[in-house]
Amino acid sequence: MLLLQDAVLLATQRSAGGGNPLEQVLREGIRFLVLEDDLRLRGFGKDDLGESAQPVTYRAAIRRMAEAGTIVKGCF
Repeated sequence: MLLLQDAVLLATQRSAGGGNPLEQVLREGIRFLVLEDDLRLRGFGKDDLGESAQPVTYRAAIRRMAEAGTIVKGCF
């Protein structure tokens, strides 16, 4: 799952118990790509991400989606 804009904040969140609020999704094996520019613009860096999140550039995100034949769906 690619996290863009304010959605990148999900990858920096920790629950009160120290875990990740997306724990259920993570147990299902879903991993997150986090757009580096959006993360940086919100005052965060790679060190702020959980182990399930991988920072990517715009170019890398598009390349990965094209290689995988990904269908893009958006939500506003």
